[in-house]
Amino acid sequence: MATPSDVYSPEELRAAGRPAAYEGEGLREIAFPLGGIGTGCVSLSGRGSLVDWEIFNRPNKGSRMPHTFCTLWAQVGQGRPVARVLQAPAEPPFSGAGGGQYTGLGFGVGREDGSGLPPMRAARFRGEFPFAEVELSDPALPLGVTLEAYSPFIPLNADDSGLPIAVLRYHLRNDGDEPVRVSLAANLWNPIGYPGEGPFQGEFLGG
Repeated sequence: MATPSDVYSPEELRAAGRPAAYEGEGLREIAFPLGGIGTGCVSLSGRGSLVDWEIFNRPNKGSRMPHTFCTLWAQVGQGRPVARVLQAPAEPPFSGAGGGQYTGLGFGVGREDGSGLPPMRAARFRGEFPFAEVELSDPALPLGVTLEAYSPFIPLNADDSGLPIAVLRYHLRNDGDEPVRVSLAANLWNPIGYPGEGPFQGEFLGG
């Protein structure tokens, strides 16, 4: 019977290698935790969106902060500008669920995370705690987009490892020959006053 040492060299056996990459249907089950130790957390989905907002001192799996996402605007030379939400398309099932007085399925994909706006075409996810990386691509964009996400995690340093921080860093790479004008915009719903359970509901004040 062959052993690993018969097939691989010592260098190959000791090499750390790259983390596994996930794409397509494999993105649906990913929720990478971000946040300091003991501070609650938010998860980065395989699509590049933020889910599972558990920063209210109680479990809240499946929650999505309304209207919280990043967008990219890009223009090559004098060409037509292109705008995209920086996450991959939603994965099926698309049945959705209604809130408030409407319950059950059949309401489609919620618009709260930007699903009604044009997303990037595809994503590839790599994760190796405490770092996660999402490569986003779209043939309409002459740019390579990579989201790097992490939280401080320093062995033997409990204070800095327990900071309530999630870092999202977007790297843009021009793959074409012409200069590209770009703008990044991040939108974050203000959760102050949210009790930590039930649907997110904003308070609208007339002015």
